[in-house]
Amino acid sequence: MPAPSEPTRPSLRQVALFLSLFALTIVRPFLGERILGIDPIRLSLIVALVTGVLCSARTRRDWILLTTAAGAALASLLVPLTSDAAQAGAISLLLLLVFFAMVGLQMVKILLRPTRGVSPDTILAAATTYLVLGTAWALAFSVLEFLEPGSFDFPFDGPDPEPETVFARLFGFSFTTLTTLGYGNIAPATARADALANSEAMAGQAYLAIVVARLVGLHMAASMGPSGPADEPRD
Repeated sequence: MPAPSEPTRPSLRQVALFLSLFALTIVRPFLGERILGIDPIRLSLIVALVTGVLCSARTRRDWILLTTAAGAALASLLVPLTSDAAQAGAISLLLLLVFFAMVGLQMVKILLRPTRGVSPDTILAAATTYLVLGTAWALAFSVLEFLEPGSFDFPFDGPDPEPETVFARLFGFSFTTLTTLGYGNIAPATARADALANSEAMAGQAYLAIVVARLVGLHMAASMGPSGPADEPRD
């Protein structure tokens, strides 16, 4: 049975999720301290929760699971991220981590579904999944730091940085680890933190290798067609 044809343009829901995650990781630091009375971190997370549900939910079961996870995470954001209650902060971050893990799984399903070639949706899903990976590990790092303060060294923030600063800075650390860039301004200080960082570096490299192989395979399959490779042009 031939693979289903793909749309020539990515869906608006896919674009919205990608842009919300891009804003969370890249644009957010340039937005100032408050937007409409809300700090940029929380606002970016709220937008990512909404677009994550809209983009990832395909079936009734997906809608139930994702809206439940998003609702719990959204409710937990009512607890200030700068609160001294480390347990409450860790729970909030853990709920967000669960949600983004579910979104990542949905993106992987899009990448692996049968297609006739490399569609815009496939490429956008690959880019979005990469951002989800970095965001999920940033949340995991933050949970660890909330539960075990001192798991990471923050040399540029002083000996006791604010929890909100830790949460924001670990996003940057996550993506420098995911890409194996490693600036060295933030470093794991415990065995658990080191294990998390190593797992992200390995996952980032494995993801790139697998996705490139997948996209190349899809492109070659499409160029060969159902009955073999296309005829070479003659001189």
